[in-house]
Amino acid sequence: MRLINTVSVCVLLAAAHAASGDIRASISQCAGLEDLELRLACFDAVKQATATDPTTELGKALYACSGGELGRLDCYDGVVREHGLGPMAKVQLAARSESKSAEPPAKTVIPKTFSSVLTGVRRGMTGVFRLELENGQVWRELEPTPGSNYRVGDELTFKKGLFGAYRMKNERTNIGTKVKVLRR
Repeated sequence: MRLINTVSVCVLLAAAHAASGDIRASISQCAGLEDLELRLACFDAVKQATATDPTTELGKALYACSGGELGRLDCYDGVVREHGLGPMAKVQLAARSESKSAEPPAKTVIPKTFSSVLTGVRRGMTGVFRLELENGQVWRELEPTPGSNYRVGDELTFKKGLFGAYRMKNERTNIGTKVKVLRR
């Protein structure tokens, strides 16, 4: 529900800015979103709002972005870099910004090899899974893995590879994939 409300706000903001002719501000706002799904929805809304009049250089650049979700997002981010439109400010979801303290919390060190039990699973719109562990960590697959079906209670083993990359193996299905830590 929170995602739908946030996407609705992004769409309305993008449409309002595009209607007023201030496409640069809309793109900067979209670039400030950290969540990939929200950023893609925001850029798509700006593209849709400028589709009726793609005469500007930015409108043409956005209109040229097509393909799959990750391809469009890469293209949109490229347009932002090309035109020097950095994010106005990093926009985070309200739940994350409420828990601010005077000092940033110290990051926990992740061991080279560890196992944990899966407590929550969510499939993203790009087909990759977001995995919540019993130790409070949140991990995301880097690419969709065929045959990976996760269930709450699965034991997952993580191993650190070269250059800071991690490999995760589901002990129940014996399928491994590359993952990235989202929250330590």
